[in-house]
Amino acid sequence: ESAKRITLLNSSSKDNMTAIYGINQFSHLFPEEFKAIYLRSIPHKLPRYIKVPKGKEKPPPKKFDWRDKKVIAEVRNQQTCGGCWAFSVVGGIESAYAIKRNTLEELSVQQVIDCSYNNYGCNGGSTVSALSWLNQTKVKLVRDSEYTFKGQTGLCHYFDRSDFGVSITGFAAYDF
Repeated sequence: ESAKRITLLNSSSKDNMTAIYGINQFSHLFPEEFKAIYLRSIPHKLPRYIKVPKGKEKPPPKKFDWRDKKVIAEVRNQQTCGGCWAFSVVGGIESAYAIKRNTLEELSVQQVIDCSYNNYGCNGGSTVSALSWLNQTKVKLVRDSEYTFKGQTGLCHYFDRSDFGVSITGFAAYDF
């Protein structure tokens, strides 16, 4: 298994030649074992919800739907991949980007599934861990057309030469 993975990694990096993969002290571990042993999740202390001071609230409109504003992407099929956590994160980022930039981009869910640490790809993950990864690494999510959804966990690919990418500058997680 490890030898196959090393061969695949070396064959896919020939264009870039920035890394050469080989046998090391971790090669005997499956990716899931490596994550469980070395990439343990650190408990997150979530911020508390801050109430708006009295007198500053506006009454909500009688009707409001973000879909009318064209900032919500179409529903995607995650197939048999347990990547709902990644779909949620990417969907939220797509909408935030669309609200700010006035253009809806379909971003890569597969990039988050393959690359975010402290998650298990199509075997499950955490929205908070994915957002922490995006926030800490400043990875730019590329378009789905550049890193398409496969319906299974794959090897992480980086796109340092991509002409487009969306990164986050922070996030908040609330415990309701």
